[in-house]
Amino acid sequence: MPELLRRSLQQQWGYSDWDIASPPHRGLSGLPLFRVESKQGVYALRAWPLTAMSIQKVSLWATVCDRIRQLGGESDSPIPSPIAWPKPSAALLPSPPPYVLATSEWYWTLTRWVPGIPLSMSQVNEVVRSSLVEYLVDLHSKCRTIGYTEAPSLGMKERLDALRDRDWELRIRSSPQDYAFRYEEVARFASHSTNQWMSWLQDWSNRSMEQHWIVRDLWRENVLVSSNLDRMWVVDLGASRVESPLFDFVRLIGSLHPTKEEWVRCAEQYLELSDWELPLSVDELWRLHCISIGLSLRHWNRVLGDLSGRSEEWVARAWERFGELLGSLKGEV
Repeated sequence: MPELLRRSLQQQWGYSDWDIASPPHRGLSGLPLFRVESKQGVYALRAWPLTAMSIQKVSLWATVCDRIRQLGGESDSPIPSPIAWPKPSAALLPSPPPYVLATSEWYWTLTRWVPGIPLSMSQVNEVVRSSLVEYLVDLHSKCRTIGYTEAPSLGMKERLDALRDRDWELRIRSSPQDYAFRYEEVARFASHSTNQWMSWLQDWSNRSMEQHWIVRDLWRENVLVSSNLDRMWVVDLGASRVESPLFDFVRLIGSLHPTKEEWVRCAEQYLELSDWELPLSVDELWRLHCISIGLSLRHWNRVLGDLSGRSEEWVARAWERFGELLGSLKGEV
């Protein structure tokens, strides 16, 4: 452990009043994440790359949490708030925000540990889907009060640029179940649809749309829930940025393996509850979902084609993600 991080933890809780352990559930980013236990409570210690973008992401995250507190939602905030670190004895230039601790390898943030577990597909039903839509509408409503802008969507341009690469070749050599066969079905579907997708994305890449801070990487497994499903929290903000909120909707609802009919109901519910008018039709949202999942599957097909240096735990989680993605195109492929 870096000495500055150790000293800061000691300042926060005392020399022997804390302990660090790896958490029981982790993502695929590979960034360090630890569970910190102390007499004052349990906390999440998370590492961020040493980039200006990390500072920007954490600053926006803190602003969102401050706004939620101002709106009276501190006790049931959907996002855990970053905690200020003790001031270092020597000033750093430029000085990071008070909730970011800089060491030689990482930036570090500290939040209270959320007492939930990742939402599993076995828990997903019509009621849970409806609750998630309500959760998302509430989160976006709070984020819009901070401020929003009108600009062409970077997310649309990123997908357009990715589709210029027309290589959908199968790279995985051995896979659980029938994943290789199912990926090839997706590849044929995507190859057949690419020209239409690119034309549509080109059009939308030139249009301005309303944007504000969103989670963006809002997969189902990044939503933690309480045992009776009456509380939900978002815990992975590493991909967050100012972007069109429709990408949160597409990512979250898409990760619930909806049929087209279930997708339509979720979109109609979001439109009914939200004070924001989605720029895309329900069918266009479904198209964006198919594009996003197809590109994600191609990415993981390439990653899983070369597993050298990967741990067994990581490989198991990666195959789980691949299977999740395949399930997300139910009713289309």
